[in-house]
Amino acid sequence: MANKVSSTTKGDDGVYCVSYFGKTAGWVYPATTCDGDKVYKAVTVHHCTKHFNDLASAEHWLIGEYY
Repeated sequence: MANKVSSTTKGDDGVYCVSYFGKTAGWVYPATTCDGDKVYKAVTVHHCTKHFNDLASAEHWLIGEYY
């Protein structure tokens, strides 16, 4: 059986861990802006951060930044 290329699991603390070929690519956690808008903050294993409006976009960015 082939392994999944990427997977996302939600921890008990609400932080999502994004894996790429079984290795951690980064983490995504829900956040809010100063205006109260809901966003997702993605952090790579190399400590680069970026905010997104949805979880799927954050996951895709993390996979793209993985090296």
